[in-house]
Amino acid sequence: MPVISCSHRSTPKDLGALAPLWTLAFEFGRAPFGSGFIAYPAIPWFGILCLGYGLGSVFVQEPGRRNRVLLQIALGAIALFLVLRALNQYGDPAPWQAFPIVAATAMSFCNVSKYPPSLLFVLITLGVSLLCLLALQRLRGLPARVLLAYGRTPLFTYVLHIYVVHGSALLVAVLAGYPASYEANVIGDPFRLVKTGWGFNLLLVYAAWLAILVVLYPAARWFADVKRRRREWWLRYL
Repeated sequence: MPVISCSHRSTPKDLGALAPLWTLAFEFGRAPFGSGFIAYPAIPWFGILCLGYGLGSVFVQEPGRRNRVLLQIALGAIALFLVLRALNQYGDPAPWQAFPIVAATAMSFCNVSKYPPSLLFVLITLGVSLLCLLALQRLRGLPARVLLAYGRTPLFTYVLHIYVVHGSALLVAVLAGYPASYEANVIGDPFRLVKTGWGFNLLLVYAAWLAILVVLYPAARWFADVKRRRREWWLRYL
């Protein structure tokens, strides 16, 4: 399961010469080689991958039983998230805070760590995702075909979206007059852009998100057709 907070949280420097291995396994941070960074440490995401494989036996059950089991898992995950987050002692390295504005307190409560994924991040994201799956499985027609194109090509679409998103961000930044170097390693070192006040309001962010999905759809649909026609074992992992 993902690494979670405790009274003494180990860090790479605690291991001396073995620090690079700790970063590769558990931490978001600079890569032990080259000038890159580790965004997805191996152990937490491997645990989530194993959870997905474990759920495979549920999806082959008859629809009624499958839906009941998935609903129980989803509600259980969300309930456990709410209890642990309310206690504010366990499950995420960043405790939530109370603010005079209720909306700010709610945002702090829901603001859990993805890099690396904490236990609370996994509980709320997978719990809500399973509820969405149950709600959307009745879709038919064009909406169903569009979502299935993405769902049948998860890794392919994910990797492709990284290049499309960051390529688009680089283009917009250059057109706005910022040096292209400001977009280099922007996740690992975002402060150059932050200091300039770079950014857009939430409405434009959602519009950009939707535009990226539209751009990705033809490629996702094409690769879904490739996977349907061909039976090489490795294609199922893409």
